[in-house]
Amino acid sequence: MKRILLKGLLVLMLVTAGMSVSDTARSAPSYNKTVRLIAGKASTVGLLGNVSDILVADPAVADVGTLRANRIYIVGKKVGDTNVLVYDAVGNQLANITVHVRMDDKSLQDALRQFFPQEKVRAQTVQSNIVLSGVVSSPEVANRVRDLASRFLTGQGQTLVDLMKVGGEEQVMLKVKVLEADRSVLKEYGVQTSFHGGDLKLAGNDVGRVSGQTAFATGSIIAGGGLANFVSNISALESHGLVNTLAEPNLTAISGETAGFLAGGEFPVPTSKDSQGNVVLTFKQFGVSLNFTPTVLSEDRIAMELSTEVSDKDESNAVTLQGITIPGLSVRRADTTVEMGSGSSIMIAGLLKSDTLHALNGMPGVEDLPIIGQLFKSKSFARNESELVIIVTPYLVKPYAAPEAVAVSPPAPPLLPGSSGPAPHGVPLTVAAAKMDEHPPVAAAPVADVQATSVGDNGVTPLTQSFVGNMRKIYGSRAMEKVGTGAGFGYIVE
Repeated sequence: MKRILLKGLLVLMLVTAGMSVSDTARSAPSYNKTVRLIAGKASTVGLLGNVSDILVADPAVADVGTLRANRIYIVGKKVGDTNVLVYDAVGNQLANITVHVRMDDKSLQDALRQFFPQEKVRAQTVQSNIVLSGVVSSPEVANRVRDLASRFLTGQGQTLVDLMKVGGEEQVMLKVKVLEADRSVLKEYGVQTSFHGGDLKLAGNDVGRVSGQTAFATGSIIAGGGLANFVSNISALESHGLVNTLAEPNLTAISGETAGFLAGGEFPVPTSKDSQGNVVLTFKQFGVSLNFTPTVLSEDRIAMELSTEVSDKDESNAVTLQGITIPGLSVRRADTTVEMGSGSSIMIAGLLKSDTLHALNGMPGVEDLPIIGQLFKSKSFARNESELVIIVTPYLVKPYAAPEAVAVSPPAPPLLPGSSGPAPHGVPLTVAAAKMDEHPPVAAAPVADVQATSVGDNGVTPLTQSFVGNMRKIYGSRAMEKVGTGAGFGYIVE
């Protein structure tokens, strides 16, 4: 009997102990936690229970282990997101930990402050991307910032997102001279521009890297050591009849934008007929066209993309459809990119030969075309004794003040009906008109000159400073002949 009682008491004790353990396990709290890590860094997490099992959703992102019975460590391995589930000995969940592993943008931001202290650049990490934002002073600085940030990309799938802006708008003025120059003079100055089999050649002083279609059709790009002397002596050569200036267009473009001009014209080409049988015409361009796309690299270096095209009518390629002759076009195109300094020059020659002009014989109005018409009448060009030369000189210029920075004089008072004078201040027009005898006409108030809001200590406005600076870049010492100390400048404000 005693044995039965002892066995029953033992069973009761075991059941009670098991229920106590189960209740304790069920009472162990489970909580959610978020851990943010930098790749290669570690963190520890304390738990309200003893750890038995750990489940990591993506072991490639994070490595997890136990430090003590109730504490684990998490190491960020690569950029990404994962979660960690922690269980006790009886399978109850102790924690659900979300882990975000990102790149070390603080180190990148510190590096940007160290190497670019004057720039307002911010680096952030978004998932596996480095995002650069802010304002930089020049495109060259932007390239260097991108190069530095790319060194912090540590794994595959990571990208660099550039949201930076270049402060202000870098503008480039292209001073273009279109000349007819005697071949003997060009050779004397060491500038070889001979035309052989359709060669298009380019020469330049202070020309740096060249890329793209550097052959210009079948020709080549050469560095003309005498180009600077030739450019400086154009006026003297022109006075002796050795150089004839055909056009001098000035083109201004924002860095990265395209400017261009066409020396030629358009001719009608029948393309179709409408429902009433009338011929529909489309005008095609022909002549010499140049397009420039400057990109400012630094304060004195410019990368410039040049695109040239020469086209003329080619009767040998004409097509006749339903009694209508459609002339063909002979077209030559070339593209190249050169890097040069502000104020240096490049020269393009060999764009046009006398055979091209002969093909335009009989076309009405050819002699009146700009550039083409003057060459058409040139006997020297017809005998291949002269050459069409285009000299391009880029200058970095500063934009003038924004319109909102310019103060415009207030409008004049309204005029009285039948009078040349304004109405007296504060008197309605109807009352003033009735009292014209009592108030004699008042002379119109003088209109003040348009001036900038801020004037320096020397009395010079920012508009004048910017204008004079650009004039000095283009004309050098001769700028002071055009701009005096007391000179005034007018500006059109929209």
